[in-house]
Amino acid sequence: MNSGPAYTLLAAMLTMRPWDDVVSDDVTSLKSKNEKADAVMLRSYAKKYFNEITVMLGMLPSELLLLLKTNDCLRHIDKQLGTPVNSATVVGATIAEVGFWEDIEGKNILHWGPA
Repeated sequence: MNSGPAYTLLAAMLTMRPWDDVVSDDVTSLKSKNEKADAVMLRSYAKKYFNEITVMLGMLPSELLLLLKTNDCLRHIDKQLGTPVNSATVVGATIAEVGFWEDIEGKNILHWGPA
């Protein structure tokens, strides 16, 4: 995804969890346990890594930025509705399916890097 050595920051941004949680063997570490504590943690990380986050977002293609924002919006909607369905997972599966069919048809419009 063109993140280079900042892949840990990108993974943390995508999951909204610290890197230690991302690489933990405990899959439940990616789930929110205490919403208030998580909000405080996210704010402190955002403040601490603001410059790095800004540089990272500047490196990403606009299509990926749109997907990140869509993921953020869907995560918020899921949380507000208390829905058991993770819309981001549904969107991810749909994007993967579209990419698969485009590769088969030779369109490959989801390819962002050099060929």
